[in-house]
Amino acid sequence: MILNKRYTRNIKANLPFYAAATVLTMVTLLMFYLFYIAGTGIHAFGDTFFSRYKLESATFSTYKEIPDEELVSLEKQYDVTLEKEHFVGVDDGEVRVRVFMPNRKIDLYEIQEGKEPGADDEVLISAGYAVENGVRPGDAVSIGGRTYTVAGTFLRPDYLYMVENESDDYKNVTSFFLAYMTENEFTERFGGGSIQNKVIYGERTDETAFRKRIDSDYFMSGYLGSDHNLRVTFVYEQADMFIMSSWFILVIFPLLTVALVCILLGRRIRSEQKLIGTLSALGYTKAGLMRHYSLFALIPGVIGGLLTSVAALILAKPFGSLGLADYEPMKPDFRLPVWVAVAGVVIPALIYYIAAMVRVHRLLRADTVRLLAGQVGNDAGGRRVLARKRVPVRRKFALRQIVGSPGRSFVIFLGIFLGAMIVAFAFSFLDSVRAVGKRGPRRIRQLQVRIYSELSQGRKARGWRSRIRASVRRSAITALYPDGP
Repeated sequence: MILNKRYTRNIKANLPFYAAATVLTMVTLLMFYLFYIAGTGIHAFGDTFFSRYKLESATFSTYKEIPDEELVSLEKQYDVTLEKEHFVGVDDGEVRVRVFMPNRKIDLYEIQEGKEPGADDEVLISAGYAVENGVRPGDAVSIGGRTYTVAGTFLRPDYLYMVENESDDYKNVTSFFLAYMTENEFTERFGGGSIQNKVIYGERTDETAFRKRIDSDYFMSGYLGSDHNLRVTFVYEQADMFIMSSWFILVIFPLLTVALVCILLGRRIRSEQKLIGTLSALGYTKAGLMRHYSLFALIPGVIGGLLTSVAALILAKPFGSLGLADYEPMKPDFRLPVWVAVAGVVIPALIYYIAAMVRVHRLLRADTVRLLAGQVGNDAGGRRVLARKRVPVRRKFALRQIVGSPGRSFVIFLGIFLGAMIVAFAFSFLDSVRAVGKRGPRRIRQLQVRIYSELSQGRKARGWRSRIRASVRRSAITALYPDGP
């Protein structure tokens, strides 16, 4: 007898099972590839973009302006790169604009579409706002009551996640944008504007000594490192979350399919136990029979893995672009490494194979005589539950069905649990949003009253200390930078 001939017959007889398991595998791998391609592509883009366009190490401001000649001296003494950034905030009613004079050394910009401004009546605007509002090069925008022609759009490294203020929780590309004017136009309209200082630390920089020197000589009023700047850190934080989630999905999600594979495969083996006993009596080893039946579990893993991996290799760019919704219109080079595609095939298939081997091994430990008699898996333990109890037959039957088929009961419970968890999470999210809208303003007013009361009485606000600090910090920043950072 040639066992290999049974593979085709088995697949035809159990086609719905293999189709369902293959689809589950493909869905799992699809989610894995979506997260992995997006995460690695965004992370690599951030590394390259930040290096190429000279991302700041920190932004700081001082009560006393640092003279230009002193900037050169500080650069040599502390191995840093320093530059003053001139900017101004303009409120045009429904739209707010942060206008910059172009930098020369730090936080440079990359033109995404169009060209550099060639005249004083031309500006560059941030690409996210342009895409969101359908603004193209050649269109007109109003800044402070004056109309300018859009020469092009740009990205800059410290605004890849476009939040207007550091205290904001989410991007704003509908009513806020950045703009670059020519140096002549900026000076004519706004003079020097507001000034903040940008710094890039070198390999030999003593950051503590540098900050002490600035604070001692020029009275530092604010300092924000790039590793605490949401506009910068969000790039890496979300990319890392995508990558971590992808591997979690690849390992955990196939286990749900494993439960189904083991249960159905176990039933299949029990239904063929007489044949297995016959094969064992004819000389087939248990190891060979285990491999034979375990190979059935490889089918959904290999087929689903190959189909999805090939699709991901071809469609890596559209896959990765799905993770760019929160960023400025970046253009990462999304690609799927071949080794990851191979892992996407091997890991689910290996999980299925090992789980099936364990299941088959447990069934084949029975004696050959019992297999030939068809007695394996037919123990009456489940049928004796509550045998001597005076319980309604309906309840006895229901309990015996649960106890007698633990695998089936587990799958049913798992489905109910996951469904209930998803529904409960959705409703809790909706309830939280409604609660914020209803009770949020009242709670904020109560908190403000409590904070001002504690401060006015000169007592330590126990339990509210962190919130007081945050409130004072926001007030100080607003007072120091009315036009925004």
